[in-house]
Amino acid sequence: MKNKSMLGHHNKFILWLPVIILCLAIFLQSCFPSPDMGLSFPLKDKALHLIAYGLLAALFVRACRWTWPGRFSGVQLMLLGIGFATLYGLSDEFHQSLVAVRQAELMDVAADFVGSILGSAVYLKMPVRHSRIDKTGDIL
Repeated sequence: MKNKSMLGHHNKFILWLPVIILCLAIFLQSCFPSPDMGLSFPLKDKALHLIAYGLLAALFVRACRWTWPGRFSGVQLMLLGIGFATLYGLSDEFHQSLVAVRQAELMDVAADFVGSILGSAVYLKMPVRHSRIDKTGDIL
């Protein structure tokens, strides 16, 4: 019988899938010119970075929390989320420096960092919904 705190491989994949999809979306968007999204306001680009990397950090923290329940404290989860999202943001800026129609900006990494702090903190402050896990490790 499996430990009830363990998730099945299928559920672990489902937990990590949003992280993978968002990373792919960020990477693909960085291959093309910045889209004109109509609504314009000061620092719109930085706000979009803050939101995207806040979401990335929150999804990463969620996946870590449920993949390895009880292994990390809240502070450790927050640091993991901040570290992952910020490093991914840094790698994305490097990627943009190699794309002819894009340019890398250090302030984008700063916005990614702030977003990752906010995303991790907001996720960790949300109440935890406890799912039941059956004997096979599947979430019910």
